Amino acid sequence: MPKRQRDSEFERRFEKKSRIGEGTFCEVYLAEDRNQSGRKCVVKTMRPEDKCTDEAKTEVHALLALRNAPNIVKMIDYTPQELLVTTLPAEPIEVALEQLDMNLLEYLRKLPKPQMSMDQVRLVMRQVLRGVLSCHEKNIVHRDLKPENILVQMPTESKPSGNIKIADFNSAKLPNQKWPSDRIYTSLWFCAPESLEQREGCGTAADMWALGCIMAELLGKPLLRANTGDEKANRKKQLDLIYQLCGVEMQHHRMMWDGVKGLKATLAKRLDLAVDHDCIDLMANLLCYDAKSRITAAEAMKHPFFAKF
Repeated sequence: MPKRQRDSEFERRFEKKSRIGEGTFCEVYLAEDRNQSGRKCVVKTMRPEDKCTDEAKTEVHALLALRNAPNIVKMIDYTPQELLVTTLPAEPIEVALEQLDMNLLEYLRKLPKPQMSMDQVRLVMRQVLRGVLSCHEKNIVHRDLKPENILVQMPTESKPSGNIKIADFNSAKLPNQKWPSDRIYTSLWFCAPESLEQREGCGTAADMWALGCIMAELLGKPLLRANTGDEKANRKKQLDLIYQLCGVEMQHHRMMWDGVKGLKATLAKRLDLAVDHDCIDLMANLLCYDAKSRITAAEAMKHPFFAKF
């Protein structure tokens, strides 16, 4: 099929209604899918800069690999179809995605108090973990997990528990790709210490650290929020906050830390004694300073915190 014809088909299928977001390299539109009786969807239009093309390819590759995975946003279509196999001329790249009601940050801001009940935390975290597990089973690391990149579908009659889906895979690490130690992909407040310290070999454990930070946000008790205004100073401050939380210090030219047991005691003080012990235990294992000892998505799914499910 000729390329221009294929692009025209995409434009005919997805009618853009209004712009709902904008980034450095893309614009986001609310649209209607004419092939699905006008069902609402989202179209991301990405400008043809080199960085943008790479990120678009990454997102499309990841969503194709995860197309049948639970709790992952569904990609409906993309154009041009040659995106994954050839060098493209300077023209926009468009991706059509299913639409959900809002992101998790927006949802938290709508609550009377910026925190969830413990049962709500269980429900959200289990669904996010299921999505992360699907990624890690495919050797995909999201690398930018944060409330803004987690979408929420409010409860309906057919789905009384609602739905949670992970989105925005443009920063993901795909199978067989390397993670440059000198590059930070994750938003600072959710960034794992091994990435901030620019260690070699960052991987799936970085996503698990981000989940620990997200869990604290759900409880209304953010733990690690450096904000000095300067990027380099922010990074140092963020590491200082992590070291304080985890009890990390330099001893005999090595970084030593208090271990999960010490972290659990610190979290119990910071979060409130009313928070249940299983919750604190899961968070301590997610926020384990040693990446190699950090809990995996498969292990976290079986944690006693989710026993009710």
